[in-house]
Amino acid sequence: MELLYRWCTDGIVIFSVKPPTSPDGPHGPLIDWRLTQPVLGFAQDADRTLASQRAGQHDEARKLAEQLSNLSAGLELSRVLIEITDSEYLSHAIASARALVTDIRAKAHGDDDLAQASWNIVRQLSRSNLKDYSLDRERMTGGQAYVYIACHKASGTLVAYKRLKIRDADSIARMRREIEAGSMFGHQTNVMPILDADPESCWFVMPLASSTARAKAAELREPKRLKELLVAVCDALRTPHEMGWIHRDLKPDNLLMLDNRWVVADWGLSRRPRGATSDPGRTRTGTGYGTEGYAAPELSLDAHRVGPEADIYSLGQIVGSILTGRSPQANIPLIPPFEPWAEVVSRATRYVPAERHQSVDEFMNHVDTASQTHNRST
Repeated sequence: MELLYRWCTDGIVIFSVKPPTSPDGPHGPLIDWRLTQPVLGFAQDADRTLASQRAGQHDEARKLAEQLSNLSAGLELSRVLIEITDSEYLSHAIASARALVTDIRAKAHGDDDLAQASWNIVRQLSRSNLKDYSLDRERMTGGQAYVYIACHKASGTLVAYKRLKIRDADSIARMRREIEAGSMFGHQTNVMPILDADPESCWFVMPLASSTARAKAAELREPKRLKELLVAVCDALRTPHEMGWIHRDLKPDNLLMLDNRWVVADWGLSRRPRGATSDPGRTRTGTGYGTEGYAAPELSLDAHRVGPEADIYSLGQIVGSILTGRSPQANIPLIPPFEPWAEVVSRATRYVPAERHQSVDEFMNHVDTASQTHNRST
């Protein structure tokens, strides 16, 4: 009643009570109350304004949907704009649609760009909000993280959701590095892109891959398929290497099949360009790094100072593992017993980095030359 008295005094409400039983007695209990006319008028005006804003919002969403409906880059977003009912999320979708329309006009690109519409819609609508995804019970366990199959609620797109097991400083820093690399290089055909991520770097979302090079090892023993894998991995590494990034954890489990192409994933142990590393102490001298058998010998000496030759070594061990069906041992080259691959792997896995191929282009040139020489001799 005290609050009601205050509202009445302030002109917000009018209330009715039973009259007192005596002239000087207190009034009886509350019978009814209502808003005063000025307040009621203000509330009605606010309702009309909100309704008008929502109508304008849906009208803009409809117009944007029409603009995007004839482009593969915007087809999924066009559908979402029509189906969304939540006003806050619709505002976010409209902002994403405006940006996409501007991007399409600026670049004058059409159906050939952003062909992977189902993943593009997740990226376009990303807002670092875990509530946008429903997680499946199925879970794959990685080294420092869990990977779930998840569904992007607005579009129905299945994605992979990766979150840390333990949120210590090192784990967060490595996931931040993985998000950074995927965001920076994910536009490349053969690098796994990042679609959405936690601002605190405790989780991120990426496209859902169908397989790994480990699972496809039997098929990859066919020379043509193995060469396709190597071309894809080298294409993925070329620009990062030129910019000073080293992956440092290449292995069959981190080479994923995505939409019928190979992509390099899991850059959590990568090294940024010199001068851009947040804490060189994370790769202390004498500390093991990478995955045993695939990691270059110098990674156990000073992982912070390694160059592209470290990734070349891992490539050689990957080839040896696929062709022999065995897992490599630490610092022991796994050389297949037949040419042309024995020659390639032997060079790629030499103990001294300077004696290996010095770039992915040099590695692939050797693969091509060795293959041609072997074909002529047979």
